[in-house]
Amino acid sequence: MAEALLNEDSYVNGASNGHVQEEPALNMRDMAFLLNEVFTSRTKLMDNLFDSRRDIDTECGYPKTITAEQFRTMYERNGIAERVVNVYPEETWGMDPVVKENDKVKETDFEKSWRELEEELGLYAFMERADELSGIGRYGVMLLGFDDGRDLKEPLPGLKKDGTFRENNKPLKLLYVRTFDEESAKVSKFNSDKNNPRYGYPEEYDIKFLEYSAEQTSEGGEAVTTQQKVHWSRIIHIADNRKNSEVFATPRQQPVWNRLYDIRKMLGGSGEMYWRGAFPGISLETMPGFEDAKIDTTTTKERMQDYMNGLQRYMLNIGMTAKSLPPQVESPRDFLLVQLQAITITIKVPLRIFLGSEAAQLASGQDTRNFNRRIKRRQHKYVSPFIIKPFVERLIQVKAIIAPSETTEGGRPKFEVDWPDIDVPTEKDQAEIGDKWAAALQKYVTSGIEKLVPPLEFLTMFLGVPKDRAKVIVDTAKKNKEKDKLTVDPAPDPSNEGGQFDPDGNKAANMGQRNDKKNASKKDVSKLPGDKKVDAT
Repeated sequence: MAEALLNEDSYVNGASNGHVQEEPALNMRDMAFLLNEVFTSRTKLMDNLFDSRRDIDTECGYPKTITAEQFRTMYERNGIAERVVNVYPEETWGMDPVVKENDKVKETDFEKSWRELEEELGLYAFMERADELSGIGRYGVMLLGFDDGRDLKEPLPGLKKDGTFRENNKPLKLLYVRTFDEESAKVSKFNSDKNNPRYGYPEEYDIKFLEYSAEQTSEGGEAVTTQQKVHWSRIIHIADNRKNSEVFATPRQQPVWNRLYDIRKMLGGSGEMYWRGAFPGISLETMPGFEDAKIDTTTTKERMQDYMNGLQRYMLNIGMTAKSLPPQVESPRDFLLVQLQAITITIKVPLRIFLGSEAAQLASGQDTRNFNRRIKRRQHKYVSPFIIKPFVERLIQVKAIIAPSETTEGGRPKFEVDWPDIDVPTEKDQAEIGDKWAAALQKYVTSGIEKLVPPLEFLTMFLGVPKDRAKVIVDTAKKNKEKDKLTVDPAPDPSNEGGQFDPDGNKAANMGQRNDKKNASKKDVSKLPGDKKVDAT
C-alpha cells in the first residue's frame, strides 16, 4: 500500500513513461496508514539507538502508541492524571478576565453587549471547560449554536471562501455552547487548497452527541450516542502545547504517561498488598502426637469460614493449634512520591501546588512566584489569542455582539483582554509587609534624613509605593500637620529630641514649645497693695 502511494510514476516530477500523471488525492484512511507507517519506522529506529538487548517499554507494560480513547480512560479513572490535565486551566481561569475596548471608565456598546451575553450564557465557564477537555487528547472544540436555521454541517450565513464573512449578513443570536474533547469530535475533512488562508485546517468534524430520554434517566440507563457532521465555521478549535502543527497538539498526559501508568499499578498493587498482607491468614498446625491423625477438612473449613466471615470469635480445634501469620505491609509513600516528583518536574508545577490547596499554602514564595509567571504567560500567550479572541471575533463576524469602533491594520476588531493580577498578597503577607513598612518609616523619621531624601522619594524609590499612592500619603500627612497646629501639641519625646515627621522635610523643635505658647499668651501683671494681681495696663 505504502509503495503504491509513494511510487514515483504517480507524481508529475517523477513521471518515467513520457507523459504527466496527476497526483492522486489521499483520503483519511490512506493518510492514517502512511502516518502509522512513518511512526512505526521512527519507533523502531529509536529502539535501536538504545539498548537493543531489551525493550523497556514492553517489559514495563508501557504502550508503544497511545490513542485518544486511552487518554480519556486514564483521565476519567486516575485522579492524578486528571490533575495533570486540569492544573494549568484551573489556575489560569481562577479569576475571569475582562474584555474591553479601551481604558476609559465609561462602558462602550461593544463592552456592554459582550458582558450581557457572557453573563447570560456563562461563556467563561465554557471556555475553561474547553481548555480542560482540549488537554485530554490533542485538541478540543467548542460548538457554537446560532439561530440561523441551517443544518450543522452547512456553513454559517455570509461565510466566504477565504474564511471571512460578508459585512451585510444578517445578525445572528448565540443560543448555546457545547464542549467536546478529541474522542468526541473527530476531524473528518481538511482544507487542501494551498492558496487558501485556511490551508491545512479542519473543514468538517464528526461530533458525537449524547442523547438521554426520560426513561433512561429515571432507570439509570446509558445515553444514546448520535453522530453529526459539523462545519468548521460553527467550531472554535482549541489545541494547547502546539509544536509542529496548528491543529494537533501534544496531549498533557503524554510526557508523563509512563509515570501515570506506574502510579496506577502502584496504587492498585498497594490495595491488593494491604488486603493480602495486613491479615495474611491463620495457620492450622497439628499438635505433637497427632501427626497421623485424619483431619476432617470439610468441618475445619466451615469453622474457619464462621470465624472469618461471621461474628463467631472462637474456633474449636481438636489436635490442632491456630497461629496467626505475621502481617507483611510496605508503605508505598516513598515510591509514590518519586513518581509525583517526576511528574511535577516534567510539567513545571511545584509539588506542593500540584498536591492541592492545603499543601500549596506551604509552598515557598519563590515557587509561587515562578508558577504565577507561567500562569501569566499562559494567559497572555495562549488563552487570550487562541481561545478568547477567536471566540469573540466569531461573534463579531456574525453580528451576535456589537463590533468595536476601531479595527487593526489587518482589519480585525480591536479590543483587549485584561487579566486580574494573580500576585495578590495574602492576609499574612499583608501583615508582614505592614510591619516592615512601619519599621522603615520609624527609622526614617528618627534618623533625620528627610532633607536628604524627601518623603515622596523615600516612599516611591525605597519602599516601592506607587507614585499616586505615595502622593496621597504625603498629602494626608500635610493635612494632619495643619490640624496639629490648631490644637495643643503633645508632650515631646526625649528620645526624638522634639523631632516629628514633617511632610515638608523639616524637623519641628517641640521641646519647650508648649511653655512658649503659654508664656506668649500671658499679659504683664504687677502687684498692688493687698497682694492682689491686677492688669498693669
